[in-house]
Amino acid sequence: MRYSRHSGFTLLEMLVAITIFAVVSAMVYGGQVAVLKAKAVTERQALHLKQLQLAMLMLERDISQHLLRPVRDDYGDSQPPMVASDYGDFRLTLTRAGWQNPLNLPRSTLQRVAYGVKEEKLTRYSWPMLDRAQGSEPYEVVLLEQVREFQLRFLDEQREWQGQWPPQSAAASAAPPAVMPLAVELVFELEGWGTFRRVIPTVGG
Repeated sequence: MRYSRHSGFTLLEMLVAITIFAVVSAMVYGGQVAVLKAKAVTERQALHLKQLQLAMLMLERDISQHLLRPVRDDYGDSQPPMVASDYGDFRLTLTRAGWQNPLNLPRSTLQRVAYGVKEEKLTRYSWPMLDRAQGSEPYEVVLLEQVREFQLRFLDEQREWQGQWPPQSAAASAAPPAVMPLAVELVFELEGWGTFRRVIPTVGG
């Protein structure tokens, strides 16, 4: 009687096959991880770009609809139509038109808004009334994150750039005149993006 002989894999062949499989699996896993990381970075960049575009849109709308309408603050003191400085919570405060009222509520279509940087976040503030009472709290909306610096300049009637508004000469007077800048320059320093600059003309510009 004759028996057929069946040969299987040797131990060395099994080890070689397992090693090849492990190397291929590691390569595939590394490629997938790299693709997922690249996708996450792209999504973060796209989200930040969307935030930047929205922030610029809001700033452009508010500045371009700026009106020469002074207001009274929480203490009853008169404030110019536009106020901007390098200190304080509000870097830019202004009165704007075009506040939509689709429900026909008993309120003005003018609105007092402000912008400031809080914990590296560009925040827009708005009040439900122009002349505020004590304790009036603004409504806050975060527009842009990772903001390291936010600077403003204003083009006056002599076509000279001013670092604050009203200009220092006008602000020093007892009753600063209600004047409108011809344009407002915005300079942002964004983490991972560098410096971003935008000039927005006003209605008077």
